[in-house]
Amino acid sequence: MRFPFRSALAALAPLVLLLLAPAVRAQELTGTYVRYCDVGRSGSLLNGSRSVAYGEVVGSAACDVYAQGGFVEGYAITGTRGASAILVSVGAETSPDVPGVVATVAGRTISWASTAAAAGLAISQELSYGTTDRSVRIRVTLRNTGATAITNLYYSRHSDPDQAICTSSSDYATANDVVRQGPGAGGSLITATNAGVSVGIGSFDSRARASTVSGGTISDWTTPVDPAGVSNDIQVSLIFREPTLAAGASTTFEMYYVFGATSLSAASRFDALAVPACFGEGTVCASGAATGTCRAGSCCAGCWDGISCNAGSSVTSCGRNGAACGACNDGNVCTTDSCTAGSCVVAPVGSGTPCDDGNVCTSADVCSVGATCIGSAVSCDDGLACTSDSCVPSVGCASTVASGCAIDGACVASGTPSPFNVCLGCVPTDSRDSWSPRSAGTACGVPACESGTTLPAPTCDVSGTCVDGAATACTTGRCNVTGDACEGAVPPDMGTPDMGTPDLDGGAMMLDAGPGVDGGSGSDGGGTPIPGGRSSRRSGCAVSAGAESAGGGFLALSLLGLAAMVLTRRRKR
Repeated sequence: MRFPFRSALAALAPLVLLLLAPAVRAQELTGTYVRYCDVGRSGSLLNGSRSVAYGEVVGSAACDVYAQGGFVEGYAITGTRGASAILVSVGAETSPDVPGVVATVAGRTISWASTAAAAGLAISQELSYGTTDRSVRIRVTLRNTGATAITNLYYSRHSDPDQAICTSSSDYATANDVVRQGPGAGGSLITATNAGVSVGIGSFDSRARASTVSGGTISDWTTPVDPAGVSNDIQVSLIFREPTLAAGASTTFEMYYVFGATSLSAASRFDALAVPACFGEGTVCASGAATGTCRAGSCCAGCWDGISCNAGSSVTSCGRNGAACGACNDGNVCTTDSCTAGSCVVAPVGSGTPCDDGNVCTSADVCSVGATCIGSAVSCDDGLACTSDSCVPSVGCASTVASGCAIDGACVASGTPSPFNVCLGCVPTDSRDSWSPRSAGTACGVPACESGTTLPAPTCDVSGTCVDGAATACTTGRCNVTGDACEGAVPPDMGTPDMGTPDLDGGAMMLDAGPGVDGGSGSDGGGTPIPGGRSSRRSGCAVSAGAESAGGGFLALSLLGLAAMVLTRRRKR
């Protein structure tokens, strides 16, 4: 793959490699044929200016395969969680998708682990190879740290070999060929060959497919592309597919980078790995047709007495654990395990030694005097009285709403309306963590009367929206004084009372109180006397004499006025 200034970089590559060759890095293994192999902070094999260097013959020049030319070696992860796609892409020494972590070396194994928080994945990787091996084993484990399952999980390991740059500053091509394709006993393998070095990547896992990088991770698995040996400057890849990874579950993919002088020799060496050789102390290996355990760099199919491998598997030959003495690990992180003179020796580590009990519901784990890893329980209290809080060891804290709802970090009683919309409320049967529509028909306002038209109280609809009712015109044409209903019936005209004609000569004035007003009785407006009361036409109701006090006051004032007029005229005479 060509990049800007690639020719200049290629010309400097041999000098840079020569200057760096004597240094052994903390994230690097060295060997006879695989001269060095590095792991960078993102888990790729790119570590500064070094990746993997291979020489077919002892003492021959070794060319770095990936840390020149395209500088490409890494991985990609895709999958689906619910309705959302997840994506992790690492193609260089660092990546924004995966926080950088410095790998560690123990014996012949480089271990690296990090997280892809956005994807909800924990990623760990072990790289190992023997001193005289011509292959490198990589084991990658993905753990689903999310609360839901991931479906169609794909892991692609891809690279752009540029081994010819060591001898030619302009040759970036390799002859690429898919020489094995799974599923099947032969596994999947693709090789890239040039300048007397063939590098292949393959796996015996039935979930793996080999392809050049073409249409993308998924399509390269479903429809692998085989260049059939055509030379080109392209990437090669090995893709794994896991149909479903449940929440908290893990899956492991094992693959090999294998080397040879030709594609044929690389494929032959790959085939020999079908039963793994020795890749690290205590790992499973093959010794002829038998399966054994790696001890001191060799495969022991008999009994390891702590010093040498002995034939047989009897207790007499191998100690109290018999042939299993080769696996003295008791699974307790608070003990040290060893096999001495055919017997397992287990000793506790010091009290207070940090450990990991494998339980996410504890923290600050340390070993006790009794060689037990003990941690302090984490607090899962969310501070809400309406929730029941607990911790699941494989997942972590979880909260369940026990009563009502828990909305926006607060407890809400069942039936309580939202402060933002009275048509929404806490309806536990619909949702316990969000506002839900209340029952259709619930009042969401008050009635009103405007310009002689009544507006009934609005009500909530099924979607939680406040909807106005149909307006109705008032029969009287106007609203009452409170503005929430029509006014009553219009009162009839009461007429003007006949005050009588004053007799200015005789000094007497006769007053006609009008119909039904006789000083001693009243009527109901229709001529029927009402003893002890007076009639009123206001709303057609009979009222008591006390209630008619206003009318009586008017009559008294009228009489006083007439009396004053009579007296005045008499004085003038």
